[in-house]
Amino acid sequence: MPPRRLPGRASLLVAVGVATLSVGVSIGVAIAPASTPADIARSVSTGSVPVSSQQFADGRQLGLAVVPGAQRSLAMPREGRVTALSCVPGGELTSGTSTVSVNDDPLVFLATGQPLWRDIAAGDTGPDVSALQAELARLGYDTAVDGKFGRGTLAAVRALAQSNGHASADWQAAPADLFVWLPAPVVTAVSCDVQVGDQVAAGDPLATLTRAVASATVQGIPGDVVAGAREVAVDSAVIPVDAHGIVADEASLRTLADTASYRSALGNASGPGQQDAGNGDGAVTVSVDFRLAEPVATLVVPPAALYAIEGDEACVLSGEKPRAVRMVGSQLGKTFVQLYEKGAEKPTASPTVTRVELGVRGAPSCR
Repeated sequence: MPPRRLPGRASLLVAVGVATLSVGVSIGVAIAPASTPADIARSVSTGSVPVSSQQFADGRQLGLAVVPGAQRSLAMPREGRVTALSCVPGGELTSGTSTVSVNDDPLVFLATGQPLWRDIAAGDTGPDVSALQAELARLGYDTAVDGKFGRGTLAAVRALAQSNGHASADWQAAPADLFVWLPAPVVTAVSCDVQVGDQVAAGDPLATLTRAVASATVQGIPGDVVAGAREVAVDSAVIPVDAHGIVADEASLRTLADTASYRSALGNASGPGQQDAGNGDGAVTVSVDFRLAEPVATLVVPPAALYAIEGDEACVLSGEKPRAVRMVGSQLGKTFVQLYEKGAEKPTASPTVTRVELGVRGAPSCR
C-alpha cells in the first residue's frame, strides 16, 4: 500500500510547528549561560598564593651616546730591527704577552696606570712603581703594591719576561724599554704599522688602535627607574655610570673603547644596535643594558594581589593583615614589589610575607 499523505492544510501546520520548535531551541541555546572553561575559572578564583623573592636589577635597554676621541697608537720603546711579529689587524693585544721582537728580544705589552718612563731600580719609589706593581699583581705575580721597588717586584718583572721568551732576564733594574705601554688590559689593533725586517726607532708607531672615547652618556633614562648606583653592560664589559648616566672615569672610557659594539658603531653607524646619535659631535649610539650596580631584593606577586594602587604604591593582603608595598617593576604577569612598614621611607630589610590573597575586594587599607 502506498504511504499515506497528509492533507495539504495538515502538512502546513506540521511544518510551522517544526520551525517554531527549532527557533525555540535556538533561542534557548542563545540565552542559556555558557559554562566557564576550567582554565578561566581557575584564573578568577580567590584564595592565597605563595610569594617568591628575587633580586631585581631594573635593567633597561637604552642607548649610550659615545663621542669618539683621538686615534690611539702604540709606540716602539726601543731602536732596532723587527725580528718577529704576530700582530694582525683586528686582533687583540693583551697585557702580559708579547707579539713583537726587536733584535730578537721579545717586547712585553703592559697596561699600567702610568707609562713606565725610566729604568726602575731597587729603592726607587713613585706612581710609576705603584702602577707597575699593580699590573704585575693583577697578572698573578707575587708582589706588594707599596710604591717601593724591591726584590719582590724585581723577581716578578724577571718572571714576566721569562714567560715571554727571555732566557735569563737577570737585570738588576726593570728596563723601561722592555715594555710596550697599553692604555687598557686588552686593546684591538686596527692596523699593524711595522713588519718583520723593518728598522725602527724608539717612538715609531707599532700599531694603530681603535679610536679613544672622549665621552659617553646614557640617553633617555626613564623617570621611574629604581634609585641606586647604576652601571651599563656593553658586551662582556661592565662600566659604572654616575647619577646622570655619564661614564665618568678615564679607565672606564678606555674599557668602552675596546668593546666590539663600539668598534662596530664606528665602522658602520647604521649597523644593528648602533646608529648615529645625531648630536652634531660625531657621536654614535651603542645599545647597553642600563641597570642597578647592586640589585635590590623584591617579592614577586601576581598583579591580582595588588589593590588600593596609588602611583607606585599599593597594598597586598597577607592572611588577614594588609601590607604596604612599592612596585618597582613587572614582567610577564609578575609584579616586583618591596615591602614597607607603614610610614617608613625605606623598604623592610627582611620581608616576612610568604603568601598573599587574590580575593582582595573590600580588603582593609594598608595606609
